[in-house]
Amino acid sequence: MPLEVSYGGTSVPSPEIFFTYRENPVLRAFEPLRSFASGGRSINVTGQGFSLIQRFAMVVIAEPLQSWQPPREAGSLQPVTVVGMDYVFHNDTKVVFLSPAVPEEPEAYNLTVLIEMDGHRALLRTEAGAFEYVPDPTFENFTGGVKKQVNKLIHARGTNLNKAMTLQEAEAFVGAERCTMKTLTETDLYCEPPEVQPPPKRRQKRDTTHNLPEFIVKFGSREWVLGRVEYDTRVSDVPLSLILPLVIVPMVVVIAVSVYCYWRKSQQAEREYEKIKSQLEGLEESVRDRCKKEFTDLMIEMEDQTNDVHEAGIPVLDYKTYTDRVFFLPSKDGDKDVMITGKLDIPEPRRPVVEQALYQFSNLLNSKSFLINFIHTLENQREFSARAKVYFASLLTVALHGKLEYYTDIMRTLFLELLEQYVVAKNPKLMLRRSETVVERMLSNWMSICLYQYLKDSAGEPLYKLFKAIKHQVEKGPVDAVQKKAKYTLNDTGLLGDDVEYAPLTVSVIVQD
Repeated sequence: MPLEVSYGGTSVPSPEIFFTYRENPVLRAFEPLRSFASGGRSINVTGQGFSLIQRFAMVVIAEPLQSWQPPREAGSLQPVTVVGMDYVFHNDTKVVFLSPAVPEEPEAYNLTVLIEMDGHRALLRTEAGAFEYVPDPTFENFTGGVKKQVNKLIHARGTNLNKAMTLQEAEAFVGAERCTMKTLTETDLYCEPPEVQPPPKRRQKRDTTHNLPEFIVKFGSREWVLGRVEYDTRVSDVPLSLILPLVIVPMVVVIAVSVYCYWRKSQQAEREYEKIKSQLEGLEESVRDRCKKEFTDLMIEMEDQTNDVHEAGIPVLDYKTYTDRVFFLPSKDGDKDVMITGKLDIPEPRRPVVEQALYQFSNLLNSKSFLINFIHTLENQREFSARAKVYFASLLTVALHGKLEYYTDIMRTLFLELLEQYVVAKNPKLMLRRSETVVERMLSNWMSICLYQYLKDSAGEPLYKLFKAIKHQVEKGPVDAVQKKAKYTLNDTGLLGDDVEYAPLTVSVIVQD
């Protein structure tokens, strides 16, 4: 657009000079998000198009809230518009303001923060939220107005200290010199003062009793004077020529005593080590000799045991006795048990009827569906105990002993059902740990039947030799006849703990005929 200048009623065209309009600047982000009511905090605003602006200002419009109840001594609140000072720094993408001060109770107002750029105003708000003000923090003055500086840090207490201030922004002074900030929390402030007591910053002409520096905390535009700081100068009163001997001489004595004690302890520890080393070598030698002797005796005893086994043979049970002991628990009246004797104690008049009933029941057992339902019905009975299940499974094994293929089929069907139950409702790792069902006992009986010939022909002899060797080793030491505990045993629960004095007794037995 060409520029035209008017002087009174005369227009002077300037065709070579053009005036250009561009888009308004855009605010994209700002930090920090809040300020104390006293203001003075640096607010960094980023965006685009700031180089066109000639005058910046941060404006706060404060409108009283109708719901706010002021104290009785306070009057009614009035709307306030606060215009802050111009920018501190700016370029095309960044401008820095110092937040203006607002009324002391910002929560009583609806505060609207704007950025005024020439004639354009933009609300200071982004997706993170609008800029907000919080009440100023409060500090506790030093007790008695004086802080005794005996530690390396000065501690000041207050409330809401870090609500709108960071450790890097906060400032503290001891007199005319800066106190280095170390920690800033919600209720505590720590700073490191100068090593030498600085002069007061505000010297009073008539104040000759308190020539101490003030401790000043500055947050933004506001300062708090918490009291005065008094350095502890007692140490400096002692001359250096006296401090060095008092410190260095005891230190040298302590070091010398420590070195001497360490040397004595090292010599004593070395002698103890040599003594223990010689004892260990003697112990190793005795253990080595005893192992050789025990190994030789053991080899001789194993040869004797092997010869005894070959001469006397292995006591192998016949198949009927083996199955009776596996299937049925031993009892005092085992000789009268009908399952072992095979004799029914039935009166003669009733014998035909009972035998016919047993024959018909045997036919029913040959029905797979009947037998499976029969087993399920029995297991569902509450009074059907674990002992009864074991006994019933053994009876069923005896009844179907002549039909092992049919018995195996029944067992396989029941076992698949048991697997499904454990997968759905229980932990499969716990299956077969205890004979809680009929099929588990059937499986145990089935394996006992299948392993009999293998035990008799192959595995029986080495197992019997192992049994005889362990029994011989256990009986070489004392054995408690009442508690059944022994000095030499493989089971720690059956170990005879007390040292019993004993001597071997050789018994000569004369066998006649």
